[in-house]
Amino acid sequence: MAANASNGAAKQPPQPSPLRFSKFFQSNMRILVTGGAGFIGSHLVDRLMENEKNEVIVVDNFFTGSKDNLRKWIGHPRFELIRHDVTEQLLVEVDQIYHLACPASPIFYKYNPVKTIKTNVIGTLNMLGLAKRVGARILLTSTSEVYGDPLVHPQPETYWGNVNPIGVRSCYDEGKRVAETLMFDYHRQHGIEIRIARIFNTYGPRMNIDDGRVVSNFIAQALRGEPLTVQLPGTQTRSFCYVSDMVDGLIRLMEGENTGPINIGNPGEFTMTELAETVKELINPDVEIKMVENTPDDPRQRKPDITKAKELLGWEPKVKLRDGLPLMEEDFRLRLEDLAMASKSPKDDNQDGKQPPLPSPLRFSKFFQPNMRILITGGAGFIGSHLVDRLMENEKNEVIVADNYFTGSKDNIKHWIGHPRFELIRHDVTETLLVEVDRIYHLACPASPIYYKYNPVKTIKTNVIGTLNMLGLAKRVGARILLTSTSEVYGDPLVHPQPETYWGNVNPNGVRSCYDEGKRVAETLMFDYHRQHGIEIRVARIFNTYGPRMNIDDGRVVSNFIAQAIRGESLTVQSPGSQTRSFCYVSDLVDGLIRLMEGSDTGPINLGNPGEFTVLELAQTVKELINPAVEIKTVDNTPDDPKQRKPDITKAKEVLGWEPKFALKDGLPLMEDDFRKRLGVAKANNSEKDFTTVI
Repeated sequence: MAANASNGAAKQPPQPSPLRFSKFFQSNMRILVTGGAGFIGSHLVDRLMENEKNEVIVVDNFFTGSKDNLRKWIGHPRFELIRHDVTEQLLVEVDQIYHLACPASPIFYKYNPVKTIKTNVIGTLNMLGLAKRVGARILLTSTSEVYGDPLVHPQPETYWGNVNPIGVRSCYDEGKRVAETLMFDYHRQHGIEIRIARIFNTYGPRMNIDDGRVVSNFIAQALRGEPLTVQLPGTQTRSFCYVSDMVDGLIRLMEGENTGPINIGNPGEFTMTELAETVKELINPDVEIKMVENTPDDPRQRKPDITKAKELLGWEPKVKLRDGLPLMEEDFRLRLEDLAMASKSPKDDNQDGKQPPLPSPLRFSKFFQPNMRILITGGAGFIGSHLVDRLMENEKNEVIVADNYFTGSKDNIKHWIGHPRFELIRHDVTETLLVEVDRIYHLACPASPIYYKYNPVKTIKTNVIGTLNMLGLAKRVGARILLTSTSEVYGDPLVHPQPETYWGNVNPNGVRSCYDEGKRVAETLMFDYHRQHGIEIRVARIFNTYGPRMNIDDGRVVSNFIAQAIRGESLTVQSPGSQTRSFCYVSDLVDGLIRLMEGSDTGPINLGNPGEFTVLELAQTVKELINPAVEIKTVDNTPDDPKQRKPDITKAKEVLGWEPKFALKDGLPLMEDDFRKRLGVAKANNSEKDFTTVI
């Protein structure tokens, strides 16, 4: 069992399947390698097959991998190769899973960004499900891309990164971050034995020629006598680890007792210009070095802090760059000689500006009387039900609500049930939904820490698979879709107030990451569907919202304080009490959502009240307005609680003409009235200090 399970004691891992001890299993260790026909995967297979007690199964869909990389093992009695895509379930009996499957080159992962996210998220879910069923230990090859364009140098594993969640690289960067989140949530929730490696730039034989990665590009160009194309400014740095060193690190991590994440890479740091000059010197001194335009979100520096790998794994790289490049040159030279022309890489096809899909022809049939048919996922919840009320005010709207009632309630929308323009469907968004609509407000997801931490794996599925399903629906019927994202995408922010351009400071492995990273990757999906399929999208980043119909005792600070004050209990302020929040009344938020949906800006746009209060100030305000007799009590804080949170709403003002109207002191009494009614507690009589229960 891993010795360093973080954020709470881990459960005992599931037991291996009894089939593992049957006569059919001759090997001591049965190992699955996903993506095993790829560059790193095939070298890992070579090393594992050296041990005669290992039986190795490779699954690969051959998008970037090749059977040629494994040809020496095909037919071996201890080796099996399966053509399989990890986004589909796999049933095999294994002891260990090395989960490498995912295109790692920008050219390949940007070719189909939606598929890249599915590979990272659904693929990892499937492999974790397999590990749970058979009691296997699983290792995820994450990436240094989880650090984004780092503000800390070199990058230790404790650094939370600086990643653009809606950029053209986010399908890979955010996909890997949420894959890490899933690993830790399965570890905490189900006791799965996990290992996470954060791989830095790796090079060596069998890399795809012209795959867009800098070492393979330079070597191929040098061998062909072409200029070495260095992306501007040329001063950006990378570290380069030879593949044999990388494989050694992965095996040590799998066999060790530490969950990770652990950086595996070579701390030797080179600028792109220095790398080009080294390749020129070693391979072809006659070629020129040519500067070209850079690509979006290209990190300026990247270097691993490998202190943890040294201390916990006894690992550090051995092969120097000048020793590794000639070995790679030999492999590339042989393969280029065998090709009449180097294989063309797939286009980097972001397809900006595509025409959106046309609405379904059913929309114009006699069955559709309203001018606008609107779907609201999570419409029985707090914010969703208020949105329903506002949309139903327009007699030309027909509103459909889909909700699984995990946090929502029919009581919130009971006044619309039976109305001819309203329909309520019990539905979980992680399942496909087929309806004909023009607009989709996608709100479905538990937003309170109590609820989203109750089943973190389900929370991620709701955010990712639910958003995939709603985007798929939008694509099929030509609908415009709005995602309610969250201020949690900013994490514990280092920029204050938070503008939409800020990439955030989020812990991808923490107990809140199921929600924070889930929403970040939901945003990634929205923009990738927009770029790849022309879907009309809108993304709202919602800050703390309050008002009637909030769940009582849901763990959020406003509802907690009001419920405690009405009951005459102490108001529990999490220490230190100086952390800040902003509070937007629900009617203001609903107005912002509708303006965003009907406007022309995709977002993301912050929607929140920029009035900033410490949590202690909020408690004092609630005490003053609702029950001056209660005490204020300080309690321990929860992990990763943000120290400050305040929206910069400049964009909302300029683009939507929106800003909140309700002051906190005006909104709290309206919420108090609702809570008193539901709790059955009347206001104290003016001449009495005690509270009277409503009968």
